Amino acid sequence: MRLHETVLCAVLAFAAVGCESEDVFSSSLTTQTEIAVRPADFLGHGVACSARTGGMQSYVLTLHAFDDVLDASAFQIGSTTAASCAVAIGFRNVIIAGKLYVAEIDGYEQPAHDLLPRFGASSGAREMLDKTTGELVSPRWTTRCGHSAVDAVEAQAEAKEYVSPCDPLLDHAQAETRIVIDPVRVLGEDPCAVAPQFDMMSLQGGLGTQLQIACDAQPLALPAVANRSYRLHATMATDQNVNLGSSCTASAVAGQHVPLTCGSLTTTGAVRFDLTDPVTGKSAACPPGSFFAVSQEGELLTEVPGSCGSQVHVGGLNPGIYIFSLLLLDNQGQATGGEVSCAAQVSAGLTVDATCLL
Repeated sequence: MRLHETVLCAVLAFAAVGCESEDVFSSSLTTQTEIAVRPADFLGHGVACSARTGGMQSYVLTLHAFDDVLDASAFQIGSTTAASCAVAIGFRNVIIAGKLYVAEIDGYEQPAHDLLPRFGASSGAREMLDKTTGELVSPRWTTRCGHSAVDAVEAQAEAKEYVSPCDPLLDHAQAETRIVIDPVRVLGEDPCAVAPQFDMMSLQGGLGTQLQIACDAQPLALPAVANRSYRLHATMATDQNVNLGSSCTASAVAGQHVPLTCGSLTTTGAVRFDLTDPVTGKSAACPPGSFFAVSQEGELLTEVPGSCGSQVHVGGLNPGIYIFSLLLLDNQGQATGGEVSCAAQVSAGLTVDATCLL
């Protein structure tokens, strides 16, 4: 049985009876099964528990659980109410001995008595509201204590276990929003065995062009705009003078350094055909209900015709400039005699849109 099936009935009540501060724990006559965190395990590195400017005054614990070490997906237990950073807090009533737990910490500049969970004290909500204004308050600091079932803490029967160690606190007031170009993510685990250097050309988002990045260079963090999607084209020549390329993407997150994710390196590219007029959504050249096939220099490139109004991809093309003919077919697959001319410049590792004369 999954853990969440066991504890689901207890989640709504945990805020009142399942998470307590250290001083309450110390007064208990019987040790209960408990998972907790200590501020000493995540404070430091320039961040202190203090009411002074720049100090943390309170924090919220969000707990996640795994059934066992083979469990790849965690179940979120819930979040505590805000507590003073001078005390440890944890969960009791919803903890099951033998299960594995990791924690997320949200640190606030505001004192605990000024913060209220978004949907009430017993909701288990992670988001905090200002008690006076009712406005959402964002944590200044965040960190994790454990990332997966492998480095999680196992709950012991009638014992208190602390989730540690914790990653350094991320200060969102100082963190910059960046997209990171990492040679390992572009070229692979042994980048210099692939190519001595590579170029990156921005296709979407506006990161600009980065030329001759060395295979052993440190990751390059470029300023980005939060919530904007970025797409770049990586190109390189191997020591054997073979040209390779791949498409790389990332979505910027406020206050974080997000690495690009790149596709497999390849020597060929692809072309996308779409006869739909972007303004009207229709195409006079290829009426609805009919089809088209792609040919190049008399050779048919599509095994199955594409329907008008849909996109057709043709891959495995060597880099260069191509002229294509789109042969129009009726709904029986018979040629109508109509033909559309399209052109595209193919690049290795990239899918480009054909320009067609409609």
